[in-house]
Amino acid sequence: MHSLIGLGILLTGLFASTPTLYCQQEGMRTKYHHVKTSSPKTKHASSPLACNLSALTAPERIQHEQNGNKIFHAVQEVKELSDGYAFRLLADTSMLLSVAEFVEKEQLCCPFFHFVIDVGPENGSLWVSMTGPEGVKPFMVEEFSLKELMK
Repeated sequence: MHSLIGLGILLTGLFASTPTLYCQQEGMRTKYHHVKTSSPKTKHASSPLACNLSALTAPERIQHEQNGNKIFHAVQEVKELSDGYAFRLLADTSMLLSVAEFVEKEQLCCPFFHFVIDVGPENGSLWVSMTGPEGVKPFMVEEFSLKELMK
């Protein structure tokens, strides 16, 4: 589990007006800073529930689907939220980077999603929350095959 030690990653600028994860090495400890950059009142106000299927090229879409499958097959727990779902994953370096890449690409084709990436202390759990405007939950159940995860 010490795979995060020595790793300094800065995942900023990947998603406009969404949370940013900042990871910085300090001596033998890795610090994570979760920064919210949107207000709760406006987090779903700007984008309709519509996907831009031309936002990714065909090869990018295939890679994005493969990455999404990897992430959703690794989900250890699902929590239903009022406006979406939260997913618990193992917080290793590979999964954290996969989630960051997934969020970056998903924001291009589905800009209505609001993401929160939360990494627990001591290489604990990684929680990814996906929320959105009214109607997003049925969309997510269908798009990401969540019925299988919630059994």
